[in-house]
Amino acid sequence: MKTKTTTAGKARKSQAQQHEFTTAEIKAGKRGDPEWVDFPGLFQIFSIKRALGYQLAAEGKVVSVACRHRGRTRGKRLFSVDSIRRYLRECQSNGNDA
Repeated sequence: MKTKTTTAGKARKSQAQQHEFTTAEIKAGKRGDPEWVDFPGLFQIFSIKRALGYQLAAEGKVVSVACRHRGRTRGKRLFSVDSIRRYLRECQSNGNDA
């Protein structure tokens, strides 16, 4: 015989599930920690948009490379994650805005 679960019963069960804790290890993401990121990665990891990325690279504050075929104007711009982290640490220690 099936028992019918009421709306109140579902709500209690839902609240109980929200307060469960775990002692499982925290694992790194599937992709790991990249050395280089493109513009979407720059925004996803550091919340730095395209214009600021270009500005920081032009000022020499972060390392950036353009990967493209010889003679082509279009390519893929990549940013060094280490240089971005170093820049952010410098901003933090100097009290400057990023």
